[in-house]
Amino acid sequence: MRRIGMLFGALAAIACSEREITAPCNTCGTPPLTNYTLSVSNDTSVFVGDVVALRATVTPSAGVVITWSTNNTSVVTLSSNGVVTALTPGLARIQVQANCPNGQVITREIKVTVNAKSVANVSVTIGASSATIFVGDTVSFSAEVNPKSVTQTVLWRSSAPHVAAVSSAGKVAGVAPGIARIIALAVVDTTKRDTVVVTVNARPKVYGIKVTPDSIDLALNENRELIVTVQADPGLSKDYVCRSLSAAYVTVTGKCNVKLIFPLSAGQSVTVEAEAIADRGFRSRARVYMKP
Repeated sequence: MRRIGMLFGALAAIACSEREITAPCNTCGTPPLTNYTLSVSNDTSVFVGDVVALRATVTPSAGVVITWSTNNTSVVTLSSNGVVTALTPGLARIQVQANCPNGQVITREIKVTVNAKSVANVSVTIGASSATIFVGDTVSFSAEVNPKSVTQTVLWRSSAPHVAAVSSAGKVAGVAPGIARIIALAVVDTTKRDTVVVTVNARPKVYGIKVTPDSIDLALNENRELIVTVQADPGLSKDYVCRSLSAAYVTVTGKCNVKLIFPLSAGQSVTVEAEAIADRGFRSRARVYMKP
């Protein structure tokens, strides 16, 4: 009996031991992590104007998101799926990043060297040699590439974008006073270029306008010339317009000739206003009263 009891006790101990081992494995177990690998294109050398599709392969690929970026957008453009377009000679580093479902992030780098493409007898001509604009103004240039048999695409650059910025279409915007050289480079051979010098001047300003005198007394049907002075930078128009704000009582002709055409009561006045044409925000006024 004692041996039978010991046997049952051993079996019970084994059963308990099995429960303790297997239960956590069924409820808390974690499958092994997947190891991902990323392979990419070798470093490459291309010519200006070339278009190259770079390769990035992740194994396994399910659920993996690949992103592309470059450190030098002036040398190449890069699409979201790794297609590179060579713009100008130089070196661009292309970074490929694989974002894996298990949280693993893998990065690789591809170096792309862009070389100038040598084409015989290529020339670039901009249709102007110089231009002068004010801050805030724009001017557009065009460039012609010869011979006509090569691509006519040009790249536009500014030597001083803080003075004059240029768009990819050759439109220049004045940013600050100064001088900038706007350069057009032939895509087919970026050693061939032409330059236009753009001078950007501060925009002239109106500083004030004054009507003298600022108050007059007129008899009925009497007229008088008011003096209007506009303060402005040299080269800016100092013209103005003068008008009555109550034309039924006072008319204005000529530069600022004021005439009382209808009686005013004691203390009543009519306003005459002068406005600078160069900047309509500047105005000055005078009051017209009737003589007792």
